Amino acid sequence: QVRVVIKTGTIEKSELPNFTAIERHIKACLNSENDSAENDEIQRHIDAFTSTNYSYLEISDYNTTGMGEKPFQSLTQGIFKSTKATSGSQGSKGVGKAAYYASSYLRTMLVSTKNEEGSRYRGAAKISNHDSPYDDGKKYNYKGFYGDLELKAKEEIPTLFQRAEMGTSVFVIGFWPLSDFRVEVIREVLRNYWFAIAKEQLVISIENETIDANNVGGYIEHYFPDYRDYKIGGKQNPRSFYDVYKKGKSYSKDIANIGICQLWLHKNDQYNLGAVARFRKTKMLIFKETDLDPGFAGIFLCDNIEGNAFLKDIENDAHD
Repeated sequence: QVRVVIKTGTIEKSELPNFTAIERHIKACLNSENDSAENDEIQRHIDAFTSTNYSYLEISDYNTTGMGEKPFQSLTQGIFKSTKATSGSQGSKGVGKAAYYASSYLRTMLVSTKNEEGSRYRGAAKISNHDSPYDDGKKYNYKGFYGDLELKAKEEIPTLFQRAEMGTSVFVIGFWPLSDFRVEVIREVLRNYWFAIAKEQLVISIENETIDANNVGGYIEHYFPDYRDYKIGGKQNPRSFYDVYKKGKSYSKDIANIGICQLWLHKNDQYNLGAVARFRKTKMLIFKETDLDPGFAGIFLCDNIEGNAFLKDIENDAHD
């Protein structure tokens, strides 16, 4: 069972040697050749700098294997293709990594991982092409790094980023403040990961509030008090699908190319969308297809190894 911890905090700048250089590089992105909207956006980031600390968002996983050098390089260098060790792992394009940078007023993340080889620690930033803040005439491109790919001794890693267990921690450094952070994250977790939680594959803690198989149903009822659903967007509602899983009838079929799959169906006049939610082995929501009439809902699951890999290979960037 994988455990994921999501939390926010602050770290003193003094705990990150030489890291504040990123601020000078961001300020150097201001340029009279930019259009006003671009400079306004850069200035918005600069205005978020504080004198002594950085806010951060931490996303850490446990009971996992951590990353070797190749996937660690892929994550920190923003190579938009999958390097996951398992062919059917969730996600196939890696484009979701870009969300880390968008969440940061420093456009920066720090990654700490520990596997059977040892620990790695590195930061990566994506800003804009800019003139050097140090040397006249020298130019930098949009991508920069803090550290390298080599294995690190414990004392080489700042305390906040040290891992005692195998797994990976991603820190969005300079995290933009959100007034309803906990509530919004819980809703997104329920929309996308309720099935993995219900199947006891995943436990998620958000700001010390834990969602597991024993309470996920109560969380869904609390945060989604009715059944009204939308196919895409920020108002999607998992309640009908959790209902289907708990109350619906289950069918199994051996399908060409993807093997044995399961389908759950259930009828309730309050199901407005008439959708089937699609899942693979990780049981994260892939997409919803409106295959049914309103009043019906379904779940499709392909979690065998061959079918999982086949479906992953044919997915587009949006997984739909």
